[in-house]
Amino acid sequence: MGVLTRALAPLQTKSDTALVAAFDEGRPLAPPGGVSFEKAYEQGYSANEVLYACLELIADTASEPTVVAERGSLEEPEIVPSHPASMLINNPNPFYSRFDLVGLCQIDLGIAGNSYQRIELSRRGEPVELWRMRPDQVRVIPDRHTYIRGYVYNIGTEEYFLEPKRVIHFRTRDPYNQFYGMPPLLPAFARMEIDAFMLLFVRAFFENAGVPAGMLTLNRILTRQDKRDIRTMFRQEQGGPKGWHSLFVVDGDGSAKYTPIGAGLNEAGVAMPALDEINETRLTGVMRVPQSLVGTRLGNQSAAYANRKADQHHFWRSRQVPEFERLGAAYTRALRVYWSDLSRIRFDLSQVEALAEDMKELHDRVRQDFQTGIIGHRETRAALGYPADVPTDDVFMVPSNLLPTPGAEMLEIPEPEPPAPPVVIGAGGATDDDQDPATATA
Repeated sequence: MGVLTRALAPLQTKSDTALVAAFDEGRPLAPPGGVSFEKAYEQGYSANEVLYACLELIADTASEPTVVAERGSLEEPEIVPSHPASMLINNPNPFYSRFDLVGLCQIDLGIAGNSYQRIELSRRGEPVELWRMRPDQVRVIPDRHTYIRGYVYNIGTEEYFLEPKRVIHFRTRDPYNQFYGMPPLLPAFARMEIDAFMLLFVRAFFENAGVPAGMLTLNRILTRQDKRDIRTMFRQEQGGPKGWHSLFVVDGDGSAKYTPIGAGLNEAGVAMPALDEINETRLTGVMRVPQSLVGTRLGNQSAAYANRKADQHHFWRSRQVPEFERLGAAYTRALRVYWSDLSRIRFDLSQVEALAEDMKELHDRVRQDFQTGIIGHRETRAALGYPADVPTDDVFMVPSNLLPTPGAEMLEIPEPEPPAPPVVIGAGGATDDDQDPATATA
């Protein structure tokens, strides 16, 4: 290492440390195992009514917040209404609206834990369109030093390589995987299967005219081979949903005997409501959606207007506000490459009906802080989302009982008042301090 190299080494902002393993570099990395996008879609979104209602509710919220582009510092940002970045998200392509694009993004995140949008560039290299890519058709290509070398997008038999700056990758958290998000349906997959089996059980019961499963036998001594044949025949003919409620007949001599070996709806019906409620609670808990908003059994029991309103507020505050913050951060990270003046893309939640109560409380608190002298006029306007500087060409209604005080005078210490003169008692001018205690009278 030369003298100049050693001298400049402390000034380097990026080291040569590898970010990924060598055997992962340069090849498309498959998503982690568990639940594939196709399987989660078929058994979750398209087959489970609770999960479908949750995902559609989440996707519908994309219509409420508006997209805002800001430039300048994060402390005092300037909103740019016609910034190309916000216009791109609001009108992503000729076939998708912002509602479609962001809604599909949230559904993809709910099913696969990953969502991808492809940036189409003009001849001058500027973003002109955004297109959604199916999560199961995209693969990440790791790089030891740049982290992500690119993405591979497969459409049928064709394969396309996309540079990292051409792809907006949204993903959920997964502490075990550094490139892909974890599907939220993965912890709930066993619940989805139980729900599916319950549906198949009820369907098989009615397909067999409501007759429970049973076995008809004849009294005789069976050899070991006969028992093996019966077990094989039983597995072949009665295995699976189609054989749950069928009749199994065994040859024999003597009187016939019928033995029920399965539960009908009278017996199973006792446990099904409880299982339904458990499954619905677990599924909505994984999706972080209050039950009253998707019409579950327990949700309908507490679906009063006040409860539903409180659940709407909780749903937005605990789930959707962080979700839109995450989406805005991903858009900012991807589009700042093309517009250097862009400081942040955010979703404006001030017009969301479920959060209106929060805005009212904010205005009341800021107004009180201003009237009690805790914050100034510029801070008040900034806290409520207005420009800090007062427009000089506008007219304001100011209450007459407020006394404006310049900020420069807020820290001035007033001069102390002179002490009061001592109290004089008696004609001789003696004070209490001058009197002799022995001669003092009441």
